[in-house]
Amino acid sequence: MKNQPTPAGLSRNSTDDATSEGYYKSVTVGPLVVWSLLLSFIALTIILSNTLVIFSFIKYAKLRTRTNCLIISLAVADLLVGLVSVPGWLILIHKEENQRSTWYSVLMEIWYVFEILSGVGSIFHLMALSWDRLCAIVWPLKHRSYTKTKYLVIIFVAWSVATLVSGLSVTGNRNSPQAYNMTVICLCFFLPLVLIFLAQGITLVTIKRNIAKFHHSSSLKRDVRATKTILIMIGLFLIAWLPFFSLGLVRFIQDDHSVLPANAIFAVKMLQYSNSLFNPILYGQKFPEFRKAYIMILCSAKSDGDSARFAISSSVNTNNFGTSSSTIRGLCPPPQNLSQIITCLDKAA
Repeated sequence: MKNQPTPAGLSRNSTDDATSEGYYKSVTVGPLVVWSLLLSFIALTIILSNTLVIFSFIKYAKLRTRTNCLIISLAVADLLVGLVSVPGWLILIHKEENQRSTWYSVLMEIWYVFEILSGVGSIFHLMALSWDRLCAIVWPLKHRSYTKTKYLVIIFVAWSVATLVSGLSVTGNRNSPQAYNMTVICLCFFLPLVLIFLAQGITLVTIKRNIAKFHHSSSLKRDVRATKTILIMIGLFLIAWLPFFSLGLVRFIQDDHSVLPANAIFAVKMLQYSNSLFNPILYGQKFPEFRKAYIMILCSAKSDGDSARFAISSSVNTNNFGTSSSTIRGLCPPPQNLSQIITCLDKAA
């Protein structure tokens, strides 16, 4: 099929041009297994960590701030990477060239749509977060008057544009892959980066000029801390995605259809996908509210597991005494140590 995107997410003018020599010919079974295991681990960790972020936001009202609405929406984009992008990539790279059929082309198109959706969605959310920090630092009084509805509208626009751009990839890659992909790279990556850096630059200059005022206001100090965290997020996004988009841009400008070293492609893709893992870690590291929520949820899960194990154990033990587990639970609360267990059993007897 003509004008299909490669598994690397880089379009080409002809599938035959890039695969006649074997797109993954340079990869032996050993490295392929290693890359697959690494990517599988990353996918699982992305799913678990971003689910924890979203669940924390849902469970604890204190986290449901306006800025965190943007962060949670970004976590949804990251979750899509773990649920769809990485598994789809693994399926595509393990399909032998001589076994590829129509379903492979369909799967590749679906996967590519989600690749664009998550990438464009992420950078638009970072642009929204940069705008939020700019308003919080430069116009703090005006920023406090913003409603959650305003933020929900921004989120809706970000996802709508990302969905439109990713949906157009189906026809764009078939009809004019070079024009479509260069437009996406320039307008949906490099242009937003320029706007993000401009917003962050103005924000940092404002902080530097008013450093004394920020030190005397606890709310402004929190805004400064959040701004620094967003700046780190932007830096990590740039490190993760810049090689991917730069490689695509160079290939399109040079009209290069040559087969790239597969290990290099794997490294670029793993770096790209790892960005969805960095963000949840950063939230817990830099935002005390998220860190407390993580700890409470994980400790609660561990406590529930310990209680369940004790209930099973007490049921088995008390049956030997002819006493039901429900009787023990009615006589005393779940014990915390050996002496309480003995006391509980004595009461049951």
